[in-house]
Amino acid sequence: MLNHPWFYLLVAALSLSLVLSFNIYLFRPEASWSVILTGGVSSFLLTCVLLLLFVHSKIAAIFLTLLVIPPTFLAWHIHARMGMDIHFQMIASILETTWKETDDYVTLQNMALLFCLLLLLAARLFWPGKKLCIGRGEDKISWTILLWISLAFLLSIFPAKYMINAHGLRRTPCKNAMSWPYVDARLAYNMIRDYYQSDIRRYASFLQLPSPASFPSSCALSDQDTLTIILHLGESLRGDRLSINGYARSTTPSLEKERNHLVSFAKNYSYGTITRMSVIGMLTNAEVKNRQPTLRPFIDLFLQHGFDTTAVMMEVPTNDFNYALGILASCCQHVYFPEDKVGNYRFESTVANLRDVMKKSVKRRQFYLVYDSGAHMMFHSLPAIKRFLPDEIDVSSPLKDRQALQNRYDNNVLEIDREMKEMFEPLSQTPAVYIYAADHGVALGEDGRFGQGNTSAPVINPAFFIWMSPPFIAQYPEVYANLKSNEHKTVSHDYLYHTILSLGRIHSDVQKEELDLTNPEAEEFIPPEDKTIFLNDI
Repeated sequence: MLNHPWFYLLVAALSLSLVLSFNIYLFRPEASWSVILTGGVSSFLLTCVLLLLFVHSKIAAIFLTLLVIPPTFLAWHIHARMGMDIHFQMIASILETTWKETDDYVTLQNMALLFCLLLLLAARLFWPGKKLCIGRGEDKISWTILLWISLAFLLSIFPAKYMINAHGLRRTPCKNAMSWPYVDARLAYNMIRDYYQSDIRRYASFLQLPSPASFPSSCALSDQDTLTIILHLGESLRGDRLSINGYARSTTPSLEKERNHLVSFAKNYSYGTITRMSVIGMLTNAEVKNRQPTLRPFIDLFLQHGFDTTAVMMEVPTNDFNYALGILASCCQHVYFPEDKVGNYRFESTVANLRDVMKKSVKRRQFYLVYDSGAHMMFHSLPAIKRFLPDEIDVSSPLKDRQALQNRYDNNVLEIDREMKEMFEPLSQTPAVYIYAADHGVALGEDGRFGQGNTSAPVINPAFFIWMSPPFIAQYPEVYANLKSNEHKTVSHDYLYHTILSLGRIHSDVQKEELDLTNPEAEEFIPPEDKTIFLNDI
């Protein structure tokens, strides 16, 4: 037992510093000072106990280093530095993240923090207190403890400049502050357990839903008619950052040139604010307010009426049984997860791979489901495309320079616009429809938030537009006119299921005319008053 009084004072000071810097549950604008004080004192005492356990027990050191510190730091990093909320869908998305998606976060700073964490554990396990000590007799103190205290103190100072921002983002009950930092480990464990115990089975059960093809349907196309339908599920593209929707910067010059062939629904609401949620509302008949799907994806009807159905994906999902997009794309006859063709999987490879697949198609009727990373974090674009500078950001703290962050995002939108132009070219001489529907948007500092998974207006209002080739418009002028008549209405992902069938000239008993945007009498979507519905699971 160490008998240095100053040592325990140092532990107390360190505990207080850690609580004030990292406890994301402690301060809330609406919380009374008595509640904050109670939570702070409880959190402080628990932290003191955990630090002393770290010193005196190797087992406790392993437990803290591997099971408590990582989720605690992750919770602080997500909340304070990135302005993002922590909930089940975010944890599920992290578990389903591919290695390519983590590239942006492999930075020198994050690697240094990981190294310090491992160094703390190694110092505690392999440098026993009997060796490398200073002082005499009972007053000896281990270099291990000094090293640990020094590193922990530095780590506690590191987030100090983010404290004000972090405390301004409190949206979690203050009761969690009383059991911090243990609470983060417990919450992480519960959400991971729920994911593996129930969520995977629930998503897999989608394939057991009744098929829309089991209901009466018909197709207006003759055997000689040619039609290509492409549904591009975009990633994180905000509707309000498109110049075709009135944005001041020219972020979509290619789309602007196609304005006579394009219908853009600027007031569009997402089904959910995380990809794994929103694709359910986009491909099944689930609705924003009636969230439980009752039918399999509409792709079954395209297959029934003679369309060759193909999915072209950015990359292989991490697990075919827990990634919603992978599950739903399996409804297609052919699924391609091609390798990079030109070294940049985010952009050129998607276009090149789709063109390759289209060249191999022999049927007159084609349906393609396309998915790529679009405007996914951390917003990439090729150097030759960039117009808005500077756009270099700290990926570990994207809200530090909001102007650079917005420049970076707008450059990414320019990249997507170029991608659209490349996709339109092979379709311009044949009857074709290209539907771009983003899964959700992204916050760029609005309400102090960044990223997806929250209810900021830019997140729940993603891009949604439909491009039609000149031959298609010439052959079906009424379809184009009806879409145009609905262009300024408020819509949502609810309309996609019913509209895409009509664009494919398919009529089914499962369709709702009021949700079909090719119907001039389509009803306008009434947004829910409670925005948390966009975070609710099915």
